[in-house]
Amino acid sequence: MGSFSGTGMEEIAIMAIAVIAGVLAILPLLRKLDIFLLGASYAQSMGIDTRRMTLYLILITGLLAG
Repeated sequence: MGSFSGTGMEEIAIMAIAVIAGVLAILPLLRKLDIFLLGASYAQSMGIDTRRMTLYLILITGLLAG
């Protein structure tokens, strides 16, 4: 699974910055995500650009998973 036993504070700081950046990037989208959960067609009818939203979510998820 992995361990943090071999990592130093430098690596942990880099990881913390990436996680904070990902969380800050997703915060403005919370309301749109709630609407998006009801379905793409409903979100589109509410004025959300679902294609752009999907791409943005993939990028943020990649940042947080990496």
